[in-house]
Amino acid sequence: MVKCRSEYKKLLRTCRFEYDKQKTSNFENNKLKNARLYWNMLKESAGLKPAEIPLSNFEHYFRAVNNPADRFFVPDDDILEFNSRYRDEEFKVMFQELNVIITEYEIKQAINQLKRNRSAGPDLLLNEFLISGKDVFIPLLCVLFNKIFETGNFPDRWSEGYVIPLHKKGGVNEVENYRGITLLSSLGKLFSSVINTRLKNWAEKYNVYIEAQAFLDQI
Repeated sequence: MVKCRSEYKKLLRTCRFEYDKQKTSNFENNKLKNARLYWNMLKESAGLKPAEIPLSNFEHYFRAVNNPADRFFVPDDDILEFNSRYRDEEFKVMFQELNVIITEYEIKQAINQLKRNRSAGPDLLLNEFLISGKDVFIPLLCVLFNKIFETGNFPDRWSEGYVIPLHKKGGVNEVENYRGITLLSSLGKLFSSVINTRLKNWAEKYNVYIEAQAFLDQI
């Protein structure tokens, strides 16, 4: 009996070890090959239970948080002032250096900064497509981006996204305990990255941030 019990416990430890080893291997493989299954396994291992909240509740909640027509919505005064000054062409001279054509080099830089293993937005384009096919995509994107930049018509579809609720704290059945992240179009984010990099370099060149910070320090 003692011998059988010892062999039984040894067999349990061996099986448990092999089970954990196999599960760890599947976990690591799915991280690169199946993001949905990877996150499900991660939640399962953390002991997280799925929330029992209807999707309509999330829709109403996030609409209220981001709806300008809602009585609790407060617009950003700085953005309103900037838009007003821009319409009055106060920044026309200052921005002349920014209003130049988008180059293939700028797009290549933006693609090189993309990260792999990120979820796609409504356009279903993964960063891996742009990274692996950049030699083919860059000339076409250069024409497209310059047309958008020239006309000022940013595609509406690039402003649409999938809102994914992430649980942050408290009970899982309360929508207020979730923070929403939005999965946007990969092309829209790439275009925005090109513009953002140009603005950043321009601001650093003219010490815009330093002057603004000095002003804030005096307030």
